[in-house]
Amino acid sequence: MSFQLSASLYVGDLHPSTTEMMVYEAFSQVGPVISVRICRHRLTRRSLGYGFVNFQNRHDGEFYLNKWPVTTTTSPGVTATCSLKLQRPLSRPRRG
Repeated sequence: MSFQLSASLYVGDLHPSTTEMMVYEAFSQVGPVISVRICRHRLTRRSLGYGFVNFQNRHDGEFYLNKWPVTTTTSPGVTATCSLKLQRPLSRPRRG
């Protein structure tokens, strides 16, 4: 059985006013985005200036990094420093 690797793209140096929707709109132009998460302070809910974009497959994340430089302005208000981490899907325990 083969599994498709998803990709989690780290985005940093985000402006404090950047929203999840702004990031989603910017990165969904590359490929199907599963989710966007901007990390926030636990008490104040203020942006910590970084987050993650999860692509459906690794090729979309790799395409993004190959097409644009590591630091890029993807859309107005979304300037990001990016790095990619591939994620293997969770496998089910074997029955024996």
